[in-house]
Amino acid sequence: MSDEINRLLALHRYNILDTPAEKDFDDIVFVASQICKVPISLISLIDSNRQWFKSKIGIDVDQTPREVAFCDHAVRGNQTFIVEDTHKDERFKNNPLVTANPMIRFYAGALLTTKDGHNIGTLCVIDKAPLKLTPEQVSSLEALARQVVSLFELKRKLKIENELNQKIVENKITMDSFFETCPLMMGIVQVNGTEIIHVSDNKATTDFLKTTNQFSYPLSATKLGAPQEHISLWLEHYKKALTSKGPVYFSYIHGGRYLKAVVNLISNEDSQPPKFSYVVIDETEQIQAQKESENQRAKIVHGSRLTALGEMAGSIAHEINNPLAVIKASSQLIEIELKREQANLNPKLFEVLKRVDTTVDRISKIVKGLRSFARDGESDPMLTLSLNQLVIEALDLSQTRFKSHGIKIDFFSKSNECLVTGRAVELVQVIINLLNNAHDAVVDSAEKVVSIKIEVDPVSAFLTVEDTGPGIPVEIAEKIMDPFFTTKPIGQGTGLGLSISKGIVESHHGEISHKRVNNKTQFRVRLPLAEAAQKAI
Repeated sequence: MSDEINRLLALHRYNILDTPAEKDFDDIVFVASQICKVPISLISLIDSNRQWFKSKIGIDVDQTPREVAFCDHAVRGNQTFIVEDTHKDERFKNNPLVTANPMIRFYAGALLTTKDGHNIGTLCVIDKAPLKLTPEQVSSLEALARQVVSLFELKRKLKIENELNQKIVENKITMDSFFETCPLMMGIVQVNGTEIIHVSDNKATTDFLKTTNQFSYPLSATKLGAPQEHISLWLEHYKKALTSKGPVYFSYIHGGRYLKAVVNLISNEDSQPPKFSYVVIDETEQIQAQKESENQRAKIVHGSRLTALGEMAGSIAHEINNPLAVIKASSQLIEIELKREQANLNPKLFEVLKRVDTTVDRISKIVKGLRSFARDGESDPMLTLSLNQLVIEALDLSQTRFKSHGIKIDFFSKSNECLVTGRAVELVQVIINLLNNAHDAVVDSAEKVVSIKIEVDPVSAFLTVEDTGPGIPVEIAEKIMDPFFTTKPIGQGTGLGLSISKGIVESHHGEISHKRVNNKTQFRVRLPLAEAAQKAI
């Protein structure tokens, strides 16, 4: 048979071979035997090397070899195959099924033909005596055969449908499990005018919103506890997604957490509000890690600059101190010689010598302070220090710059000996940075005043640096402590000073803050007093 491979594929497509008996098919063979008035009726399917009986009445065997099967002859033709008397038919008179059980004498097989034209078997009736069927009996047998094929098709479709439904159920279970266990916040919403209606939210969303009440969906975003400003923000981006028909990304802060969201249009039927999916990623840890990395980078950059500056300051100090020593010694020698002569000299001469001597001391003190400030003091031991003295050292390095720009400095301390525990070099760096920022804030102002104040309470010291500058804009106030953030022109600031100062103060178990008071900008540093600091370390 030239089309045998396709015929076998059509048979096996039904997955019917070797399946248990089924009442639907048993009923058909029973009706066929009754219509034809024969003791044996079979639904016979021709496999590659056997005929197998899906349903049977009148015999006990389930299958026979294909080479002796009457049905094998039937499937090779295109109409109902009938042998009225096998003893008179040369093809079958010596067939084992004729000469032995079931002693076939009469056979009629109506073809089981698939929709695509392949004969896969027969509905057959058998008798042990010669028989001639009426046309009505043959027509009935053929109708029943068509019903057998229809049942095969129905069961195949039901099986496919059941498998598909099972896959749908399994996929739904998988998706539901993913939806509920996914650490990303996600869900589906409808946007009805200015209202966001949540159709479903996963557990990550309700956990983040701390939704403890048992709500039934759909549910408005307001009832879920979303702030109005966030609802407005989301509405804006849902509208963008509706217009673009593509995903829309945006970031925002909720409860101190840094969130990144994407919304996408999933349906927009005329009779229904548009429906969107959303996914939200909490990037707080990533951003905090990035900030920590930036802080470390800032420290490395700052340390490198300090190292280079320290080396340069050391070289400068060496070059300056020697001439200063010569000038100071020469000044003192001149004064001694003049006094020894006891000549009638102008007193102004001695005043000049005194100014020279004072200026030399001043230069020496500045050079010493520069060397101290320029080195990295992170590895220095924690010592008990006078905060007043640290401010004076910082002013020694800064006051010339302030005077040259006509900026007045007021320093007031409510404590003669305000003692803190810390590293002198680092704390002086903090004070100088605050003074530099104050200088830059007031340098172009009509009123140029920078005030420094030291106050104490039972456990803490407070250093306040206040300026009369224009103040810090609200939109950048939260960013000024971030590494590399600066409002200064390129080349005039690195954005490292306040970030590093914050790190230094926090390493001393203190804190630094800023605010606007009476039209003046204040930076306030809190440090534990010496006893409290020693307990904290």
